Amino acid sequence: MTYLLNEFMRIRLENPLKCDLLLEGRSYLLPDIRCLSVLASLNKPASKEQLIANFRKALDTTDESSIKHLVDRLIETRILRPSSSEHELMPQVRVWQKYGWTDAFVDDG
Repeated sequence: MTYLLNEFMRIRLENPLKCDLLLEGRSYLLPDIRCLSVLASLNKPASKEQLIANFRKALDTTDESSIKHLVDRLIETRILRPSSSEHELMPQVRVWQKYGWTDAFVDDG
């Protein structure tokens, strides 16, 4: 299976870093700012093994267990989603994108 970045996610550059999944209405903390380089470079589907290797390199660690846990957590929270599926609301979101209304999804409160 391969994975992509959730296309309707906002990363808040706060301390700690937060990922807001706008369609799901949930937020998650990112453990390290270096994760952003891997997430930002994910422009095509990647296997779990590729993701683990990319995070291991970015985080400069040999702790395979913690990297696997991180990738599993990103998949579980849907920050990374299976490339073979999308959120059920994405067809409606594309209509909103067409008209430039997607700012309505972002709550700055």
